[in-house]
Amino acid sequence: MNKIDLHIHSKASDGIKNHREIYDLFKEKGYSAISIADHNEISESLKLGEWANNKNEDNGLISLPGIEVLFPDKWHLSEILVYFRNPQNLEEFYKKNIEKKKSKLISYINSRLQEIVNTAKEHKGIICLPHPYSVKGILRKHKKEEIIHEINGIEIVNGCIRKTENKEASELYSNMTENERKKYFFLGSSDYHALDSFNYAHTEIFSEKPLSYDSLLDNLERKDTSIQFIPKGGSMPLKKLFLHHLTASINKFG
Repeated sequence: MNKIDLHIHSKASDGIKNHREIYDLFKEKGYSAISIADHNEISESLKLGEWANNKNEDNGLISLPGIEVLFPDKWHLSEILVYFRNPQNLEEFYKKNIEKKKSKLISYINSRLQEIVNTAKEHKGIICLPHPYSVKGILRKHKKEEIIHEINGIEIVNGCIRKTENKEASELYSNMTENERKKYFFLGSSDYHALDSFNYAHTEIFSEKPLSYDSLLDNLERKDTSIQFIPKGGSMPLKKLFLHHLTASINKFG
């Protein structure tokens, strides 16, 4: 059994730690793979990949290039996670669809959902819906049928949203047929920014073969389905949730 977390934020957006601190924290906690997916930022995700490769450790952490795109959507803000097979694709996606479209006041970009999806696919992006029924969740504004055929995976457990929002995501999974479930990967993620939020949700994965960078990506792309993804955990307590979001807001604007 391996433990992974593919939804982590660094100080490049609204987290409190840099890539080295995140690597050490999650390595200490027994994780096998992680991804820094900052809001419309990629610097720490790229640095994490370089750092992980240069460490060249036995049983070192696998680091996937990633980003969480924040954008205006039907008079609200929405988010979508995109992972990439290599850092070059992430950089190209960022330069084409993020860098020149970022708002100067808030870190969202002036793009629409379909444009982001199309550009991500052009750069071989792996698309995942984070916290789909939260305030910034895609399925809070769109019908499932509008987006489900465009994506590779769904985050159905997130440690930093309310229990009711996680329950809706869990029901989405429960209502799928077995054949429908095979089309997607399902994640549990801490959505780590600060405090001890890394403790509340993660994904356990089971595979007969040793986990590798390529095997994990093949399964996220659904080219291979030999890895079993099992979301674990749930929402942090309300008081901690409030403090977590307050800390993230201070990091973002302060």
